[in-house]
Amino acid sequence: MRILKDVELVEALGFGIRSITKVYSRDVFEFTDNSIYVQLPFEPNVAKGRQAG
Repeated sequence: MRILKDVELVEALGFGIRSITKVYSRDVFEFTDNSIYVQLPFEPNVAKGRQAG
């Protein structure tokens, strides 16, 4: 992630995780020894900027 920040491919480190957890539960994250996977279900209301559910 630090490399992506250094080459300006991301705006800020960790910023998106806080935004994701405001809308989706922590169940969308899967942690392994070497990776973090995030699977975001498509919710039409979320795509329009409204809360899911």
